[in-house]
Amino acid sequence: MGGPANGCQIITHDMKFNEEFANFVSSNELGKKARAYHIVSIIGGQSSGKSTLLNQLFGTSFEMMDSKRGRQQTTKGIWCACAKSGEILVMDVEGTDGREKEDQKAFEGKSALFSLALTDIMMINMWMHEVGRFNAANLPLIKTVIEAHLRLMFAGGYVEKHVAKPLLLFVLRDCDDSTPVERLKEDVVKDIEKIWKDVSKPANFPDAQLTDFFNIECKALPHYVYCKEQWKEEVESLARQFDDDAREDYIFRGHGEKEVPADGIADFAGQLWRDIEADNELDLPTHRKMLSMVRCERKRQMKFAAFQAESESSSWPHETKSSDFKKETEQRLQRLQDEYVKETAGYDAEEQEKAKMLLTQDFWKYAEDRFHSLVREEREAIEEESKTVFTALLPPPSRSPDVGFDKKLKQQVEELQEKFFRALEEIIPASAPWKSLLKEPEGAEVLLRKHLEREAESMRKEFAMLVVADSQRAMKKSLDKELVRIIDKASPNMWQLIREAKATAINGSMSNMKKLLRDIGREEKMDKEEKQLQHFACELVHDKISNETMKDNFENKMFACFDSKFNHHKTRVWRLWDNPEQDFEAAKRAGLDLLDAFAEDQLYEEEEERPEGYTPSLYIPPPAADQLRDKFFRLLQPELVWALESKRNSSTHNSLMVAFLLLLLGWDELLWLLTNPLYLLTFLLFAAAAAGYYFTQKIGNLSQIAAMLGLNLPGAAAAAGGGGGGEKGVNLEQFRGMPSGRGGGGKRTGNSKRRRKK
Repeated sequence: MGGPANGCQIITHDMKFNEEFANFVSSNELGKKARAYHIVSIIGGQSSGKSTLLNQLFGTSFEMMDSKRGRQQTTKGIWCACAKSGEILVMDVEGTDGREKEDQKAFEGKSALFSLALTDIMMINMWMHEVGRFNAANLPLIKTVIEAHLRLMFAGGYVEKHVAKPLLLFVLRDCDDSTPVERLKEDVVKDIEKIWKDVSKPANFPDAQLTDFFNIECKALPHYVYCKEQWKEEVESLARQFDDDAREDYIFRGHGEKEVPADGIADFAGQLWRDIEADNELDLPTHRKMLSMVRCERKRQMKFAAFQAESESSSWPHETKSSDFKKETEQRLQRLQDEYVKETAGYDAEEQEKAKMLLTQDFWKYAEDRFHSLVREEREAIEEESKTVFTALLPPPSRSPDVGFDKKLKQQVEELQEKFFRALEEIIPASAPWKSLLKEPEGAEVLLRKHLEREAESMRKEFAMLVVADSQRAMKKSLDKELVRIIDKASPNMWQLIREAKATAINGSMSNMKKLLRDIGREEKMDKEEKQLQHFACELVHDKISNETMKDNFENKMFACFDSKFNHHKTRVWRLWDNPEQDFEAAKRAGLDLLDAFAEDQLYEEEEERPEGYTPSLYIPPPAADQLRDKFFRLLQPELVWALESKRNSSTHNSLMVAFLLLLLGWDELLWLLTNPLYLLTFLLFAAAAAGYYFTQKIGNLSQIAAMLGLNLPGAAAAAGGGGGGEKGVNLEQFRGMPSGRGGGGKRTGNSKRRRKK
């Protein structure tokens, strides 16, 4: 009862706050005005035409008194309605001095306090003829209003000086021309100042004036019944002061925006009334701050829930590509923040910012999983690329390792990290708090750095292996060539030459290896690698000697050694003054020494320190050595005979004969002999006889060789027993019966002595 069709009762007739007020605010345009709205309230005596004035002034439809039904109360409690402009909330407060309410004093104080805490302008509706009459003019109610305002202003021990002073607009009804309006205003101000003097003021403001806390204006209206048209014109003129902010007399000028946003006014009013009812100390700033906190938190939750629903429907960010993630994330965050700020405009800035920060944190948490997923993809791509990039730094099989590998490796690590950081810049939104997460112990940046360090260290190990392999290969190439030369030559100092060649090859390879290993920071591996290189060189020598001694015709190598010293590789011409027997023994000893040299490992001398675990190898066991000696001896048997025959048949005989003739006949006689046919024929017959003698001697020698070899040639036996025309023969049985391993003279080589000593 008493409310407009489009209005709402805020305070019920039994002084309870109506929770439906929140629905009223949200269902009207007022709820969308943020802080750009105003509240106007009106107080006055019962049935003084307050509702009628409001309806005419703001276009509301409060229930008005029907004079035919008597002067009974129409407005009970506090009602509200939105003005037709939509920016003004009008509050119609229950009239005073009503016969229906006995406990009117308590309600007057509470309603005045409640109205002043909410409104910008409080209209006091009073009759002109009641000005100057304390009780009739509702001056006790005005005193209550002033006391309530001071209570609000000094709540919590301080003055809210930043709050605009409320306007007390006295509307004087049924005025006539008998008293000027200015005189009426002066009388009203005098009456209020009298009240101000009697009001108890705070101790720190003993001299405060009324105008320090209130603005006071008066508006005179003609008689409603007798001058209705004029009354309407005056009300319309007053209404323009409420609506037209361009007017100099715009009534809300200086009041600015409300402290409480429109969509939170219901919560604020409810808490305010409950505190008034409980007679609690009113602290409007605290109330407004608490309201801001509650409303901002509620808005935050609502906005984030709506954001989540919209994101799920659009599959964001779960299916967002890395190239679009940054842009879309920034756009969505900006849109979410803008909507939140717009809907929380007017609330306490600090509380609004706190809730905004929480909303932003919720947003980042919601998008964080996708961010980590995209970062993981980028990190794995870089890790995969690192394998190809690092492997490409290794030298190809056709090229030897070179200095500078570690520098290139570090450079590639830095370039890959920079590439990862650039990729992150394309993913991470500008204000995202995720960069610090990348540097955590399990962050992507740390994981990538550890992975690249592991891969780089693996590449260094692989490079070191290539360095060792290349050093071994270079050493093998160098040493192998020298070993082939030395072993083929098979000189008496073969092992000394092998030792020198091995040391030269190892030193050359180690010099390059140390330089390369030092370049990659693996100096601690040098001793180990040097030992491995030493071992590899020993194995190489061992393989070469083993391959040489494992040949089926090693006796031929011994014979070649013999032949090079005895026959000078079949090119020697034996002279009459040569000693074949002595040269034969020396050449045979050289062949036997070669056998001893190849039979046993002599890579390290007896006094030389050997590597740990090194055991000398025995290339030719004693039984195999005995067999090789026998084969060698069989190859030697014809050589001495051939040497002796060559000496016997040497061309030096002819030279001696010519020399004898020259000495005997002289040069002139020799020429005479050659130019005389008879004497020349005689000389030729003599030469033929000598040739026959020579041929006879040759056949005898061939028979001896055939008999020695066991061939059944005609006359071989007879020839073997003869001395070849008186020449001294060779005792072949004595030659064949030489002990194995002991050449002529039975002298042992140095190696044979060493084996016997062992």
